[in-house]
Amino acid sequence: IGLTPNFCGIGGVYASDLGSTIVNDETKGERIELRIRVLDGTGTPLKDALLEIWQADASGLYNSPAELRGAADPNFQGWGRQPTDMETGVCQFRTIKPGRVPFRDGRLMAPHITLWIVARGINIGLHTR
Repeated sequence: IGLTPNFCGIGGVYASDLGSTIVNDETKGERIELRIRVLDGTGTPLKDALLEIWQADASGLYNSPAELRGAADPNFQGWGRQPTDMETGVCQFRTIKPGRVPFRDGRLMAPHITLWIVARGINIGLHTR
């Protein structure tokens, strides 16, 4: 409720829930839609999960003060947050295809999106990419 008040029907806290919009019309890069369905161990859709994603922009730069390789696209948020739908356990992110990010030795990683999942009963968030 505190992270997505508008989704929960609580207006007046934020104009829109933080992390609900990742791109705008000026964002550089190929648009993609990431749809994620969260199921519990019995295959039942989780109706109260919260997912966050982090990723590099189309050039492989992060929108972060720690990014030292250059300036990331100012029109790209770099992270998003969405709750799962109350009926299907699905959430959807409209974002861009991320660029390749280098390992510390300079080799390039495959383009990827980092995902964090939290929900009732999960004491420590699940982290993957």
